[in-house]
Parts: sequence; structure tokens; C-alpha cells
Amino acid sequence: MKRVLIIVVLLLFSGCGDSAEHSPVNMKKGDAYFASKEYEVAEYYYEKIPEESPLYKEAQAKLQHIYEIEQTMLPKPPGAEESQRVTIFDQTITSNAGGMAPVHSVTLNNESTHRLASVVLEFTYYDASGNVVAVKRCKVSSAMSAKTQDTFTGIAPGKLELACATSRVTVVSAEFQ
Repeated sequence: MKRVLIIVVLLLFSGCGDSAEHSPVNMKKGDAYFASKEYEVAEYYYEKIPEESPLYKEAQAKLQHIYEIEQTMLPKPPGAEESQRVTIFDQTITSNAGGMAPVHSVTLNNESTHRLASVVLEFTYYDASGNVVAVKRCKVSSAMSAKTQDTFTGIAPGKLELACATSRVTVVSAEFQ
């Protein structure tokens, strides 16, 4: 808001037009604000330099530089390392229909610094001898605040062709808001 107010005041009191003859003054003011890292104000002055001015190309290069600086200042989206901070605390098969249609309750820990939107879980099913019967994946909407734990119930990855006795669940990936 402060920057918007500065720009409005500058518009009212600057007295510099958009003509080529005012280009050196606008460039000098833009450079001064750029040096003090007030990029929005510097951008305002560089944009006032018209195409017919000999300083136009230099002003456009400086505007591009400001754009690149602003892009690096944007918060970075959470990466793979944040996904690794979403872990399984506990899981149970709450309904198994004879081992063929498992339904799970899964407790997740979100130790990341971002709000979780969804998570892809992989369920590995084992028979009574410990052999893998099936592997199923499903995506679960899991709106969870950062640094919290929550239990999600009724997760049904799908029917199995062979009966299972136990299961293990892992987090494959996570999406954040």
C-alpha cells in the first residue's frame, strides 16, 4: 500500500511527461529508485520513456531486469523435500470384506511448513504368509494445516483379486496449497 501511495504522489508531483525530451530525467529517477531497490517506482519511471527516445532500449532492458528480480522474490512452491515431510503415523484396515475390499483409516503427520491439499498413498497388501497380494494407489484430499496430524477414514483404494491379511501404506507424493 505504501508503494501505491508513493506512485500516486509521484504522479501528482513529478512534472515529468512521457516525451522523449523528458527521458533522461525519467531514466535518472528510475536508476535512483532501482539503486535503492524500490523496483515498482523505478519501473514507473522506466515505463515513461517512449519508443522514440534513444534511451528506450536501455529502459526496456532495465524493466526486464526488474521483472527477473521480482520473479526470484516470489515464494517458491513446495518441492519434493516438503513432500517427504508428510509421513504416515498409523494406519488400520477398518473394514476388509473377507480380505478383498479393504477400507483404511490413515493418520498423517504434516511436518512441512505448507498447508497440505492432497496426498497420493500407496497401499501394499500381504497375504497371511507375507507375500505381496496387490499394490494400489489412491489420491486423498487432505486439507491439513502445516505442522499438524490428522486421521482420514474411509479410504478405499479398490477391490483386490486375492484376499489380504495385512497392509502397509506409504506417501507417494503430496500437493500443497
